[in-house]
Amino acid sequence: MSGTVEPDWGAVRADYEETDTPIVEIAAAHAVTLNQLNTRRRREHWTLRKPGVGRQRRQSLLARMLGLIEAQITQMEKKLAEEPMSATEMRMLESMTKALDKITALEAAEKKVVKKRVRMDPELEAIRERLIDRISKLETED
Repeated sequence: MSGTVEPDWGAVRADYEETDTPIVEIAAAHAVTLNQLNTRRRREHWTLRKPGVGRQRRQSLLARMLGLIEAQITQMEKKLAEEPMSATEMRMLESMTKALDKITALEAAEKKVVKKRVRMDPELEAIRERLIDRISKLETED
């Protein structure tokens, strides 16, 4: 006999499916590796955790917000061809931009990284740059 004790996979599964405990902590608490946990999860078709937990949720939210801001700017640009942008629309655009900056700042604080600017996914960074260009163009048209 090898002397190793088989983990209580029922308890591991319960912790995974029924709690918001990070997977790293679940693995450590049950003395299994992340690879073992994920292999068992896939093989036994465990119920997936709530979509977008932790960092994944923030990244998804950030991507969705960037998409919404970009769509709103596109809509405003089309409308701008017909009439000037209203003060309400400008405030809405400003609010969305501030929310994006706050999310980015929170993510940086969580990582405890001291940087002037948080590096985002290259695709998100490209969208952000296009938004900055569009906003500056809209501001100069006033």
